[in-house]
Amino acid sequence: MSSGLLLGVGPIVKPREAIVAEVVRRYTAGESIRQVAAGVHRSYGFVQGVLKQAEVPRRRPGAVTADVPVARQAAMAAHPSAGQR
Repeated sequence: MSSGLLLGVGPIVKPREAIVAEVVRRYTAGESIRQVAAGVHRSYGFVQGVLKQAEVPRRRPGAVTADVPVARQAAMAAHPSAGQR
């Protein structure tokens, strides 16, 4: 009797190099560390470590990211204190 499960077959795992490349690409494209971590199914700390090891410059907290509308980015550039709460 078969249970429908394949024994010895696990989840498909990407090579570390592919994950590192995706983390760097997504972060430099403007995603936050939390967004990248969720997107690659890894922890916040893992993503931080990858970025540090790859020597990717970190953005300051609250910096403009990909999920901030363009109009708000322009307003924040014109008036830097406008984005602070």
